[in-house]
Amino acid sequence: MKVYDLRKIASACGDYTLYVLAEIDKLKPGGRLKIVAAKNASSVLDEVAETLEKTAPVRVVERGYEEDTYYIVVECR
Repeated sequence: MKVYDLRKIASACGDYTLYVLAEIDKLKPGGRLKIVAAKNASSVLDEVAETLEKTAPVRVVERGYEEDTYYIVVECR
């Protein structure tokens, strides 16, 4: 599973959707991407997840917290 860490770009842009879509485009069907953000950005990442499920060929398969981060795992259809 590929991991994409958004914490470094959070200060540059509050909307992660375009960054994540670029990473999803690199996935093959069945491939998974773990998207990591700061714990305090969980609501923003959840909004991105909603948008992705509506517009991209992915589904969210997992959400959770690890130490100071929040993550979602999406699977390409």
